[in-house]
Amino acid sequence: MKTVNRLIMKRRARPMPKWALSTVVLATVFGNSERVAAQSDPPELPFAILCWSEEGQNWRYGYLATVTRDNRATYFSPNGQLSVGVGSDGVVQEPSDRPAVNDCFGRSIEDLRAAGRVLDFPSGE
Repeated sequence: MKTVNRLIMKRRARPMPKWALSTVVLATVFGNSERVAAQSDPPELPFAILCWSEEGQNWRYGYLATVTRDNRATYFSPNGQLSVGVGSDGVVQEPSDRPAVNDCFGRSIEDLRAAGRVLDFPSGE
């Protein structure tokens, strides 16, 4: 048993050859160049939106989780149980599987931004 453990420890201690790592990096960069070039920048969506819930009588944050190719965004609550969709037109969509209890539904991101109800990503300037 000790010999097996010693062999395992010897194998783990060996570093990856630099040429192998370089090959993987180059293959990743050049192999994906077509896909990377075809992607466009996502729309200027906020990192989080803040909505008032009439049902719970509390404020709820939704954090940006995904942005699809057609610029539709999904925001999730911190516990991941509730989500809010934003259409490609920038309007918060009403859910189809539950009552719309938050005051964000039907409002645009620009309207929420003007009301101070979004948390934007820091600008790169």
